[in-house]
Parts: sequence; C-alpha cells; structure tokens
Amino acid sequence: EWRDTHFKIEGPAVQGIKAAFIENWIEAGNELEINKSNNSLSQKAGSTKIQTVRTSASVRWSDIVLLYQSLIELAEKRILIQTAYFNPDYKLVELLTKRAKEGIEVKIIFPGKYTDQRATKIIAGHSFEQLLEAGVELFYYQKTMMHAKVIMIDDELSCIGSANFNHRSMLKDDEINLVIIDSGTSQELRSHFTEDLENSERITNFRWKKRDMVKRVLEVIIRPFKQQL
Repeated sequence: EWRDTHFKIEGPAVQGIKAAFIENWIEAGNELEINKSNNSLSQKAGSTKIQTVRTSASVRWSDIVLLYQSLIELAEKRILIQTAYFNPDYKLVELLTKRAKEGIEVKIIFPGKYTDQRATKIIAGHSFEQLLEAGVELFYYQKTMMHAKVIMIDDELSCIGSANFNHRSMLKDDEINLVIIDSGTSQELRSHFTEDLENSERITNFRWKKRDMVKRVLEVIIRPFKQQL
C-alpha cells in the first residue's frame, strides 16, 4: 500500500480537467462525440479557488516548470514538497537553494527504502549536497512507497496532481496539476505532511557526505541519464 493523496473535485473546476482530457484524447487521434452525457458537469461553485495547469510533451513549453518556479518564488514563510521522484533541473535547485538562504523553511519528503524506481532515488542525490548546505531539509519516507505529489506554500496555497518534481514530469510526460487557494485545504495537507515527517528519516549533510563508495559510483554511472528520469 503506497502513501498517496487523493482528491475529489466537483463544480466548475472539473471543466479544466475535462478540457485537458479532451485535448489528450484528440491528440491521440480519437474522435469525440459531444452529447449531454459528457457535458453535464455541475456548475455550482464552492468557496475554493482552483486553477488547472497542464503540460504536454507535444509542445516545447512546460507550464508545470513555470508553475513550480512561480510557487517557489511566491513563498513568504514555507515550502513543503512531497514527491515520488525527485530530479529537478539546475534552475529549480538554484531557486530552492536561494529561497532557503533567504530564510524560507523548505522541507522535501521523497521515497526512502521503499521505491519502485531505484535509479530515480540514486539520481535524486545529485543535488542533495547543494540543497543541504543551503538549509533545505530533506527526508526519506520510511513507512511505505511515497507516491504523493503535493506542494504547500505558506498557509493558503497548495498544488496537487500527477506531476512529480523531476525532468520527466516537467518536460517529457503529459501531466495535469491543480493549484488550490484555500486555507482549510492547506491546513489539512500540512497536517498530513507533519504526520509523514514522523515516519521519515532526515538526511543530514554530515550523513550524506559520509555515504559509501558504492552509492557514489552508482551516482556517476546514472548521471548521464539524468534528463530521462
């Protein structure tokens, strides 16, 4: 059983998700018959503000990259990240490093001993030393496979969806995320994050620098494939 985060979306926000599905469906070469059965989404709006953000490998521009950069820049107090696969490009690493040095609390949880992609866990370490020296707190989740993809910014802003914090999600895969502005949602997600920290092992800079030679060799071997993971 993996550690994941699930949402049920209702109201006008569903239209953005529906539009992304239709676009993918058409890109795949399928015909779509529009009728009442697939156009009967509820239009009743709630109090939560939600924006759909989609990215596709079919275009050279990544809205997910821009989204993640914007979220990190917007933070005034904290940045909390949960991801199944951690392999950001150097610009995002530099941005996280910069915000941590500015005094922003930055914590990231990703899979520890339970992972379905060993190579991605190894390649994640490529940026650890830089992040740790800047004050970013990194954690290996120990209870099971961490599969959630959640970003929490300060007290009201959250981001959920299918995109991981890695090259594949940002530049090679079709992904969809939702940006949520709601203090209640943010508070609940932070509560889950705090609980997950209790089941995580912190990676210290001292411990990371003392990692064994086998791990270092594997990092060098896998590094040429960084942009594929």
